[in-house]
Amino acid sequence: MQLNDEKMGGMDTFPEISSAFRAEVTRRDALAAQWLEGLPGLWRSLAAAWGLDVVGSPRTGATSLVVPVVTRTGIRAAVKLVSPVVRIEAEVSALSAFGGRGAVILLDADTTRQAMLLEWIDGPALSEMADKGAAMAIAGQLSHELATATSPAGAPGLAGQACGWLAQLREQHEVAQQSGSAMSDEHLQLAVRIVQQLASDGTSTLTHGDLSLSNILQADSDRWVAIDPLLLIGTSANEAHTVVRSHLSTAMSADAPVAVLADWTRRFTETAGVDYTWAQALSFARYVGSYYWESQNEGASANVARLRRAALLLAPLV
Repeated sequence: MQLNDEKMGGMDTFPEISSAFRAEVTRRDALAAQWLEGLPGLWRSLAAAWGLDVVGSPRTGATSLVVPVVTRTGIRAAVKLVSPVVRIEAEVSALSAFGGRGAVILLDADTTRQAMLLEWIDGPALSEMADKGAAMAIAGQLSHELATATSPAGAPGLAGQACGWLAQLREQHEVAQQSGSAMSDEHLQLAVRIVQQLASDGTSTLTHGDLSLSNILQADSDRWVAIDPLLLIGTSANEAHTVVRSHLSTAMSADAPVAVLADWTRRFTETAGVDYTWAQALSFARYVGSYYWESQNEGASANVARLRRAALLLAPLV
């Protein structure tokens, strides 16, 4: 989650929230307007219950606020306030299962009020690391660490989502054919076979679910942690796509983009301990789906072109 600093509103009252954040959350869900109006009262009740004082400017993501605080015992922490656009139960369950092993530590949670008390981490995101190959390897190590957690009962799985993904792919392909933007039938069938294989994958590993490099922060010199996890079980090979896609524009502008994509994926899979070929196959299918989604939902033209090109470049490797 990319965060932007907001202006402080004082220690005793909830700081003012920018019009840009207000517009974004209400665009996603009209019910968020009521949540925004109730934030001052919500904050007062949380601060009293958890014994907190604001010690820095709140930061905004797409659907949530992160407020730097200090507890009664003098511990730095962060309160994440999540808008009605998403529910926090899945994230709370995932963070509880990870228990601080590879993920930010969950100190407390109030699911009714959509709030989490988290350890304070102010380090840079892994996406800022200059050596992108090294960043891929670190992400793989983190994925391997997350995979040691015990999956909560009832957690949704990648395999269970495959049927819906197949139906969506076929529908998107038909729409693209009508507009003249479809990939070849051969590429569609390749993606379909990969997703069908995923449907029979019985892997029960708890994964992050959205492990982009911007969702990995440096806690200290030798500790990186994931933030904003989804609750999803399945193969960690699926994470390679999101990790590598974090720098897709850089890869696509390289003299040999296929070599860059292959190298980054291999660096991730080697440290994550997952199969390189399976990771590339899943990534190809996801590029096809992402290309269709972005092209059919007013995505930026440059991004749409990159996604299509990435799919075409990966197809021969699958």
